Amino acid sequence: MILQPAIEADATKLFTFIVGEMSATDSRMSPAFLQERIKMGYPRLVYLEEEDKVAAVISGTSIHTEEGSAWMIGLLIVAHDHPDKIKALDALCLYAMNISISEGIHAIYSVDRERDGFIYGRDMLGMAAAQQGTNVRTGKPSGIYWQSGNVEDMMEHILKRRPEWRL
Repeated sequence: MILQPAIEADATKLFTFIVGEMSATDSRMSPAFLQERIKMGYPRLVYLEEEDKVAAVISGTSIHTEEGSAWMIGLLIVAHDHPDKIKALDALCLYAMNISISEGIHAIYSVDRERDGFIYGRDMLGMAAAQQGTNVRTGKPSGIYWQSGNVEDMMEHILKRRPEWRL
C-alpha cells in the first residue's frame, strides 16, 4: 500500500483510473488537463496505489471560511473491484487528513450523493450532513448532501476502526 500526493508524471494513470471508475466525467478532463491541474496544485490530488495499480483517489481545494482555512473535497473514488473499499478509503483519508493537520487545516467540507443509502463521510467519519435541494423531475429530495467535519474527530473515527494504525 503506497499513499502519495500526485505529481505531473501521475496524470495519465490517474486519468485512466478516474475515467474507468466514474460513469460520467467532466468533458474538459484529459490527461493533459489533469497534468496541468496537478502542476498548478489545484485541485490537490492524493492517491492510494496497491500492487502497481491506483486503488483510490481524493482531491481537494483549499478554501477560506469565517472560521479559517478548510479543505473542500471535490472527488473521492475507490476502485469498484477493491476487496475492502472502507479500508482503502480509511487509509487514503487518514493520509490526506495528516497533510491537512500539518498545514494547520482543521475543517473539511464536501458535497456528495447518497449511493445505496451510504455516504462515506457521514456514515464512516461522523461528518455532519444536511440534504440539499429537490430533484426537479421527481419532486423528491435530491440525495445530495452538504457535509462538514473536524479533521481530528474524523481521524478518531478511522483509528477506532483501525487501532493497529495508531503510532
